Amino acid sequence: MIGFNLLPQKEKEKILFKKKKKEIRFFVYSFLIILGIFSFFVFSLWEVSKKETQFQKNILSQLKKMNFFKEYQNLQKEKEDLNKKIRRIYFLKKESIDFSFWIEKIIDLLPKGEIKINELHLNLLEKNTIEVKIYGFAKKREKVVEFEKNLKKEKSFSELKFPLSNYIFPEDVYFSFSFKIKK
Repeated sequence: MIGFNLLPQKEKEKILFKKKKKEIRFFVYSFLIILGIFSFFVFSLWEVSKKETQFQKNILSQLKKMNFFKEYQNLQKEKEDLNKKIRRIYFLKKESIDFSFWIEKIIDLLPKGEIKINELHLNLLEKNTIEVKIYGFAKKREKVVEFEKNLKKEKSFSELKFPLSNYIFPEDVYFSFSFKIKK
């Protein structure tokens, strides 16, 4: 079947205009419906979050009234204080001097025989300086002299002080030494 379009050009434009108008109306209505649905969801989420926030505030205010919340806050504060102390201990450990190393080194310098240390004091003066004071007893003066020589040989020790009283008696000598260690 053959179809003829006998309408004048103006009528054709009117029909085309009406068609375009319907299409535009359809897109505008669709856009408005989608916008309305989106607005509804946003408004719903807003209301739900507002109610949830209010609910959480009510719970928090009730917890504040109870002792649990205060206990929780106290425990949190204690935890923070303990963490600070642990960090401080860790920092001190990291920066500290290994005193046991120096004690072993001094003991290794003791001559073999009848000599013993009664007191050994290690005092941290500065970041890298230790003051050492040794008090002891030896059966013979030669052992004290030998110990003094061993201490003088050690390069880490400085400002060695040996009182003359260490050399007065030939036997049963109570001695003392002091020096500094640079780390």
